[in-house]
Amino acid sequence: MNEFDLVFAWSETTGHLWSMIQFWVSISFGLIVVAHIAAQKLNIVLVSTMILLYSFVSIFIGSLIIADGDILQAVYLDAQKLVDAKEATSATISALANYQKKEQFGGFFMALALPVTFFSTIAYFIYSYRKSS
Repeated sequence: MNEFDLVFAWSETTGHLWSMIQFWVSISFGLIVVAHIAAQKLNIVLVSTMILLYSFVSIFIGSLIIADGDILQAVYLDAQKLVDAKEATSATISALANYQKKEQFGGFFMALALPVTFFSTIAYFIYSYRKSS
């Protein structure tokens, strides 16, 4: 891949990753709002169904996040290969190749925040249901 292709792949993949995370967080907060506002209307069938659907959506989004992470790893490796082969003509590729080495907090944060959000959302949903019944 040439430099343009690498930068374009990085941009598209990070954009997709961000969109997936925003979509999933919106669903999570929507479920929390439902649990808070409509707690008196919830029954065991509705709670079970919503938790099951939320779990399926979360697994699907998680698989997309993992796939995007794999694509980004490949982009970083390809950028490093261009730098190592001295074929990189711009500082952007060098920065992209070094980004993976510097960017540790974001991956750690996502690996921690997403499961905590998932389990907290389910726990609050169950708590709201039990509190209201």
